[in-house]
Amino acid sequence: MVVVRYAVEGATDAPVAERLIRLVGATPQLGLVARGKSKLDPKIPGIHAASTKYGPWVILRDLDFDAPCAPGLAEALLPVRSDYAELRIAVRQMEAWLLADVVGFSQHFGVNASRVATDPDSCDDAKRAVVDACVHSKRRAVRDDMLPRPRSGRAVGPGYEDNIIEFASSAWDPTRAATRSDSLARAIARISELVERCGQG
Repeated sequence: MVVVRYAVEGATDAPVAERLIRLVGATPQLGLVARGKSKLDPKIPGIHAASTKYGPWVILRDLDFDAPCAPGLAEALLPVRSDYAELRIAVRQMEAWLLADVVGFSQHFGVNASRVATDPDSCDDAKRAVVDACVHSKRRAVRDDMLPRPRSGRAVGPGYEDNIIEFASSAWDPTRAATRSDSLARAIARISELVERCGQG
């Protein structure tokens, strides 16, 4: 089985990478959790170079508002592409890919499906959309974890990261989510092609 290393911005992105790699029949291996895009971006060329010697890598990065479109940002970050490294850009944040599984999100967080963004790729702030949906959760524990404390100055609650990791690791269905997120669907297709190429090598 093909082993694919992955590099991501933060801890909540790691289970997303692992689920996508497993989805296409490969084994994920942690390569880098950068703790921010400013720390991830400078390492991308080195990851690219390493992939040609040591095997395939998947790099996941948020678009945010760093470029007008995902292809433009990918070109800026990695102008020369390798057959062994796949840089995928989430539009506009990784949370959009999670929101795209409306059924899984609504069940896991106890939110009516009508409260979940149905076109998450168009959200300017998908993290905010997650929090806004959880305002309406039927479960107090979810609201306590996900919503920011008054006057905390934070955009999310104290248990946000743990809850997102748990959802992405277990309840999230990337195949279902890909029907509502074009950027996720493209990521799955390209990661699948990467694994197929490396499996033939």
